[in-house]
Amino acid sequence: MVETPEQAGFLVEMVLPASHVALVTSPASLRRAAKATRRGKFDVILSTAHGDFLESSLRVLAPLGHLIDIGRAGVQNTGGSDPQLLSKNVSYCPVDPSIIPDSDSLLVTSLMHKVHEYYLNGLIGPIPRITTTDVPEISHVLGNISNMVGKQILTFAEKSQFRTVPSAPTVQFNPEACYVITGALGGSGQCLVRWMADRGARHLALLSRRDITTVPTAQKFVESLSRRDIHIDSVVCDINMEQLSGVIQQLASARPIKGIVHAAVCYLDLSFDKLSSLRWNSGLSAKVQGTKNLHNVTLSMPLDFFVMTTSALSVYAFAMQGAYTAANNFQDAFARYRQRLRLPASTASFSLVHEATNVGTDAITVDLFERNKTLTLNESQF
Repeated sequence: MVETPEQAGFLVEMVLPASHVALVTSPASLRRAAKATRRGKFDVILSTAHGDFLESSLRVLAPLGHLIDIGRAGVQNTGGSDPQLLSKNVSYCPVDPSIIPDSDSLLVTSLMHKVHEYYLNGLIGPIPRITTTDVPEISHVLGNISNMVGKQILTFAEKSQFRTVPSAPTVQFNPEACYVITGALGGSGQCLVRWMADRGARHLALLSRRDITTVPTAQKFVESLSRRDIHIDSVVCDINMEQLSGVIQQLASARPIKGIVHAAVCYLDLSFDKLSSLRWNSGLSAKVQGTKNLHNVTLSMPLDFFVMTTSALSVYAFAMQGAYTAANNFQDAFARYRQRLRLPASTASFSLVHEATNVGTDAITVDLFERNKTLTLNESQF
């Protein structure tokens, strides 16, 4: 059974009598082909079909018949549990030829000996119809592969032009520039600082409401970086306009600021009906007012990037985090606003970063994500 007249002609040209080749393009033509057999059904079908056509193939099997599926596309939906099919004792056998060599080397050896024997006896030989296609046309060839006959050979002409898969992007930071990171004393902030330092950044300013001496892990981390000649300025700074403006001006006087990562966050979990306006505004301040202030104090600077870390909670918000969710959505919108001003801006939305952060090691939070079937990230993925 073939799908095109060209395929039918090829089989007749090769070995089969025309009476044994059927053009099958629909379930109805498949049933007509089956009725032309001696029993009106097929005893064995070797198939690459899938979907409805594969199920139709099962229905034209004779009792005790076998359908051997080497297409691998229809294994999950074959209709094999249909009582009518079970009553005929037919068998459906999906076969993946690519794993046979790893599954049974003795069988492969036997098959190869048999192929060699058939070839020596003149029963089989090379496929006579070979079509060559220059590599720029590969997409056309692949798009019509199911209707082609013979072998397709790709050629590389001397002046062939074709698209290649671009190499993975690499990141390299300017060792003479300063990069400002807010909220960098936590676990995810330290991950980010380490990642930037490994890629060339040598001057980083970490802005936090906490003094680094109150965060022993962060202090040890900064000390380890200093031994690699990486200079870290840890600045106690609430990102209100007055404090932030003074800090940014001081940093910019020493060397150009080329990038901002705004990772500051405020978690004040509470259901909306219990929120006071003060608590609501506190939950928004780090991301909303902090973002606007960072935007204003760096407007005149030729930044390479202005990145805000947001959360996948913008998509599937938890009931207790209304302010946090709103703040993340604000940053997504603010990135679009900056881009309309032709200023660099992007948000990177993450799920829970487990193990690397205090939140990511909190048993209640981890359980909440697991119960909601939500994917989390490890440090390297972050």
